[in-house]
Amino acid sequence: MAPTASAGAAASPRGAVKPNDWFYAQSGLYLAVPNYSTPSNHGLYFAGAQPPNSNGVYWLSETGVTPKIGPSKLPGRYATGFSYWGVENTSYYGAKYDQRVIFYWQADQMLFREPSPEEPAPLAKGPSDGKSVAGGKSFKEPVKTKEKLSDQGLYFFSLINFAPKFNNPEPFYFHTGLVYKGLIPTRDADQLGVGFAYGNYSYYKQLSDERRGRPIQTYEGVLEFSYRIQVNKWAYVQPDLQYIIRPGGTGLTQNATVLGFQLGVTF
Repeated sequence: MAPTASAGAAASPRGAVKPNDWFYAQSGLYLAVPNYSTPSNHGLYFAGAQPPNSNGVYWLSETGVTPKIGPSKLPGRYATGFSYWGVENTSYYGAKYDQRVIFYWQADQMLFREPSPEEPAPLAKGPSDGKSVAGGKSFKEPVKTKEKLSDQGLYFFSLINFAPKFNNPEPFYFHTGLVYKGLIPTRDADQLGVGFAYGNYSYYKQLSDERRGRPIQTYEGVLEFSYRIQVNKWAYVQPDLQYIIRPGGTGLTQNATVLGFQLGVTF
């Protein structure tokens, strides 16, 4: 995600390391391109901006842990990272800067797991030579299979973004919510969700807009309810209902209720 709508990035090297099953780190370098919407910066023609010295480095980095908590082995993901957009920009009070930086923290955790389906007891194999021990038991132990844990249950998700307010329009943003997978019997893959998002606009941006006679943006929030219907293994439909608080952040538009609908396929 680029820090502003005028930022762009072209493909470049990236990599990740995972030394064990609970820790990872990943990072990537890209070409940061101002005014990236020009045709020469689309597709496989990565010309960058002209003159070339107006381009910069777009650096993304993240590290996190993925524990499995308790006897139910509830999976979680706790991560922190940052993005660095190295293109010259002007702050809201007129100073020149060579970059924009955003930091974020993410916490996702399964809170409850429904009981896993019981696997049928495996049949014991008799000895190849036809011999058996007293009582008719086989010399060989029954084949043990790995327990398959259910993915049905309650999940929590959250994200917090923070950025310096002197040259970022929205220095603070967070969203959080809950998702229950398989709440309705016989609909094991469906997902019921509720979420809330909030963004706070920069105080310096507010002062700048006031000097220019523009509407002042303060904050904006969204409350959302959704139900994802899994049609088959590769397609879903998802109706959702949103209640938008202070659309656009100015207070000039009344709070709005929006009914939406999504379609998705997985390849």
